[in-house]
Amino acid sequence: MAVMLTVSPYLAITLPFLAALLYVLQKFYLRTSRQLRLLDLEAKSPLYTHFLDTVRGITTLRAFGFVREDIQKNACFLTSSQRPSYLLLMIQEWLNVVLDVVVMLLAVGLITVAVRFHSNSALTGAALYSLLSFGENLAGIVLFWTKLESSLGAIARLKIFNETTKPEDTDGEDIDVPEQWPQRSVVELKGVSEKYAAKDQDDGKTSLTLPDIQLIIGSGEKIAICGPPRSNIHHDGEYYN
Repeated sequence: MAVMLTVSPYLAITLPFLAALLYVLQKFYLRTSRQLRLLDLEAKSPLYTHFLDTVRGITTLRAFGFVREDIQKNACFLTSSQRPSYLLLMIQEWLNVVLDVVVMLLAVGLITVAVRFHSNSALTGAALYSLLSFGENLAGIVLFWTKLESSLGAIARLKIFNETTKPEDTDGEDIDVPEQWPQRSVVELKGVSEKYAAKDQDDGKTSLTLPDIQLIIGSGEKIAICGPPRSNIHHDGEYYN
């Protein structure tokens, strides 16, 4: 910018107007960009949820033959999620076009003044080269400023959510258990029956191997489980605490 002002001091007159134009642009762009970013987040949320549900239930989907329907549903969510992204890219390109037009007007004014007052050609070339990078810098400043505003808005929403949302846990729900707990314990079985999967060939009914078990195991007691040979029961004399 200093090189351009050296070539044409009259360009300093345009600086207040340029600052006002950039302020109006960023206000207009920021208002639209913020809404589109919120829409983008809301549109992508069903897609992410559906993806996680698919990962968890892929076995069930394959078992019931719902894979094709699930793919179609994912395609619908994907299409809906990309609409705000396309609109966001459109307004970013619009911003670049507007800033390029501003730089073009500055370049026309610079060349007009340089030709009118017979300025140094070397300084004029350096000023034009600086003007090209000046347009990119303007676009970067506006884009980074809008991203900063959007990030601050997200932080503000998180702060409000943290302050207004009540915790789900209630008082006394989380209980710290002592290290020595439980000091005494009991395992009690009432009316438990066990049977084999095969059916009895004589009466056609499933026979109970262990009918109506009534068992109480106190703390510290040792129980031996014994069975006949080849009975799928652990060896005789094996103990359990």
